[in-house]
Parts: sequence; structure tokens; C-alpha cells
Amino acid sequence: MYLSAVTLVQAQSGSNTDEVKGPVTASCPADSSVIAGGASLEGTTSGIAIVESAPAEGQAGWTARAQAFDPTTTAWRIVVTAICAAGGS
Repeated sequence: MYLSAVTLVQAQSGSNTDEVKGPVTASCPADSSVIAGGASLEGTTSGIAIVESAPAEGQAGWTARAQAFDPTTTAWRIVVTAICAAGGS
């Protein structure tokens, strides 16, 4: 088996003070599947956690969600990254 057309795709939530962000999905291009992924936080990160980070349904991308456990007055966002590839044998 081989991988071809390896692509990095990102998606992000809005940057604001909302308590919950997501789910946000970085979707793979057509005819490819996710081979890895993850999520990160930008802005204030104290009291905020990524509570879900996993392949999207059908291996079509990567999905993540984050939540603030303490009220924040500083904007923050979640950035989701999917590494996608086509393949064959």
C-alpha cells in the first residue's frame, strides 16, 4: 500500500469569548482520507481544554471541540488540523 497526494488541511472557530467552540471539522479533499490530525488553542488558554479530538465520521477529516471551564474575557479559538492522503495498493 502507498500514500499519495498528502495534504494538510486546517479549520478554525471564530475568535471570541464563547464558552464552547466546536465541533470544528477540517475536511479532507475528495478521494482522500484522514491519516492523522489534532487540535490546538490560540489566544487565552488558561482554564480552557480540548475535550474532543478524533477522526471525523467516515475518515473524512478531523473533528475537535474545546470548552472554557472558567469564564474568560479574552478571545480564544480552536484550530483543527487534518493530514489527508489518497492511497492504493
